[in-house]
Order: sequence, then structure tokens, then C-alpha cells
Amino acid sequence: MTDPAFNRVLLLARHAHRELHDRSNDNGLSGKGWEQARALTRYVLKKFPNAKWEFLSSPKARCRETLEPLSIQQGSEVRINPLLDEQEGQSEALFKMRIQKFLEEWKKSANPYTLACSHGDWIPEFVYLAIGQHQDLKKGGVIWLELTAQKSLVAVEVHQELL
Repeated sequence: MTDPAFNRVLLLARHAHRELHDRSNDNGLSGKGWEQARALTRYVLKKFPNAKWEFLSSPKARCRETLEPLSIQQGSEVRINPLLDEQEGQSEALFKMRIQKFLEEWKKSANPYTLACSHGDWIPEFVYLAIGQHQDLKKGGVIWLELTAQKSLVAVEVHQELL
């Protein structure tokens, strides 16, 4: 971590580029997406060379696959967390409640390093609810958030996309 006043890191990654044959399918990453997933791995290893990550993913294949290269390298599994799933017809109120629940659960967890992969509708809503800022990410983008000792969440870095 960058500062002793900070005690936990949450990296939010928007899933990498996916195959677009049929948007209704739970399809995986494209060739470009796999390149973005490897770029995410390089970024995380450069910024946090000694960290052992907890990997959380939306149930969608493109999110799981975005985390796969780093999780394999670390010998860790990617755990599915339905709270990270996209809105998909859910009411705005329920969607926001689900995001708030993820934030509350994450703040209570013990792991100092969490890498969560979600979607283009989920991440901006989370960032707004958590820190009051608007932040969109392109596919393959990442936002680095840290939880202070005073339990405030702050943005440290934003990369619209890593490639």
C-alpha cells in the first residue's frame, strides 16, 4: 500500500473486450480481451508486487476470464459474487441496494487486497455511491480505491483502459 494511513485496497476492473457475436450470450473474451487481461496482470504485479489478492467476479464469463491470468499466476481461485452482476432489467432501487451491499460486505472482509471485476453499468454506480464521483471505464479499465484507517474510501488511480 502507498501510505500507512491506508489499510485496504480495492481494484475494480471493467471486464475486458468480449466476443460480440450475440450480446445476449454470456460470451467470453475476444483476442483483444485476452491482451487486456494480461495487461491488467502486468499492471497489478507492477503496482503491488507482493500482494496476495482476493479475486471476485460477476457471474459473467467475460469477467471471470478478465481475472484469470492473474489468479492462475497467484494460484488463487476467482470467486463468483452475484452482487457484481450487471443490472439486466433489475429496478434502479434494487440495483443500488445490491451495490451498497457489496460495499458493506467488502468493508467487513479481512483481505487487504481485493480485485473485483464487473460491468460498465455497475462500476460507475459503485464509485458514485462509494466516493461521490462519476467515473466511467472503458472495457479493460481499472480504478484503484483505498480504504483509509478512518473507513473513508478514496480513489488513487484511474485508467480508462490498460491497452
